[in-house]
Amino acid sequence: GLRGLPPAETRRNLTAILDRLEARRIPVLLSGMLAPPNLGADYGREFAGVFQALGQRPGVLFDPFFLEGIAGDPALNQPDGIHPNP
Repeated sequence: GLRGLPPAETRRNLTAILDRLEARRIPVLLSGMLAPPNLGADYGREFAGVFQALGQRPGVLFDPFFLEGIAGDPALNQPDGIHPNP
């Protein structure tokens, strides 16, 4: 998302990873991510939808947003407002 790759490409890449893990019977926790707002609302919805869809795969545990409770809290982020601090 930070690189602005097309969400369809992100979906293809993540699908390939999940397929390989499934084939090896490796348990998966997929942690969702949101795109930064500077990429636009349409991009953000499409990007988030990738994780929502893949999180529905059988055998995948899904955490909708990896940075829940951290993103948007100035005390927990670097001055850029995007990257969490230690």
